[in-house]
Amino acid sequence: MEKAAVIFVSIIIVASVALGGLGYMYFSGGQEAYTGTPTNGEDTTDTTPDTSPDTSDDTPSTLPLAPDFNLPKVGGGYVKLSDLRGKVVVLDFMATWCGPCETELDHLDDIYESYGSNQVKILSIDVDQSESESLLSIYSDNHNIPWDVLMDTSAINNANGYDVSSIPTLVIVDQDGRIAFRAEGVTTSYTLKAEINALL
Repeated sequence: MEKAAVIFVSIIIVASVALGGLGYMYFSGGQEAYTGTPTNGEDTTDTTPDTSPDTSDDTPSTLPLAPDFNLPKVGGGYVKLSDLRGKVVVLDFMATWCGPCETELDHLDDIYESYGSNQVKILSIDVDQSESESLLSIYSDNHNIPWDVLMDTSAINNANGYDVSSIPTLVIVDQDGRIAFRAEGVTTSYTLKAEINALL
């Protein structure tokens, strides 16, 4: 009986030692955390310097070019977007019957008062082609709009980049003619100023 117990205990000890040894070989025998790239035992560390350009920030070369337009303005004449290069341009897509567009006018007026028209140009673009120039003229006079109001006779609001599906839609075009900011709905002058200041 005692001999059987000794043999049993000896077997347990030998098995424990064997399992412990195998465990040590597994955990310390070159096993590494999976990084997503199998190494197959070879050192695949890339020591080549990274010379690719940093594209983490939007730069003038990566921003989309604003679709150009040449639209009639209330009071006569035309405004061509590409003629305004060198200035920040705020495009306000609107209509006279749009209540939120009327609210947006107060924010745009603050922008106009803050920057004038030397560095920043504001253009309100009426997307409703059924509205006449005389109606827009009355609207402009009633709201004392000092910037140009344009008639979207070319449906530029549907161009890729503007994609106006609701009004007001505000688009800021930088000095190189690229879209730097776009927002739907009433956008505060505080937000607009932050975007404009980043460009000036």
